[in-house]
Amino acid sequence: MKKILIATQNKNKIKEYRQILPKMGLKLVTLADLNIDDESPENGKTFEENALQKAKFYYDLLKIPVISEDSGLEVDNLNGFPGVYSKRWMEHKNYEVKVNELIKRLGNKSNECRYVAAIAFYDGVTQKTFRGECLGKLVEPTSNHGFGYDLGFWNEEKQNTLNELPSEFKNSISHRTKALKKMLEWLK
Repeated sequence: MKKILIATQNKNKIKEYRQILPKMGLKLVTLADLNIDDESPENGKTFEENALQKAKFYYDLLKIPVISEDSGLEVDNLNGFPGVYSKRWMEHKNYEVKVNELIKRLGNKSNECRYVAAIAFYDGVTQKTFRGECLGKLVEPTSNHGFGYDLGFWNEEKQNTLNELPSEFKNSISHRTKALKKMLEWLK
């Protein structure tokens, strides 16, 4: 069974990966499984650059194939902000505060937004990135539980924020799932 690293410390992302990735004869390991605390730099200008930078960093450290990701929220009428800064922007504030600040910055402008995930695969020879997007609208949070910007990410189909929807539904439409499906097709 081939070992592949999911290069994240984020427990919520790990949970989603394990729910989304079908059994493919791969042994999925995490940084925590390997007692790795080192953090890769994230100074790219795009999600793809950051994901690939992370994949190469952990491959160089461990010499096993790596799946890594950079993801975030892009608000159309804020020129894609916060984008690659989604996690680091207002780093010491919770996501409820971040969402409310974005809404304040929008003012009367349209609130269309998208989640973007760029997933990189690197095995020391082959490098490839895969992009997935999930469209929605930015709304005031109705609760403060959930993962990341989900508490202010409105899904038109279900007429609710992602944090209020079952994880099975969220995973079926997510930016992460879309990028992972592209990667799985490529790996076949």
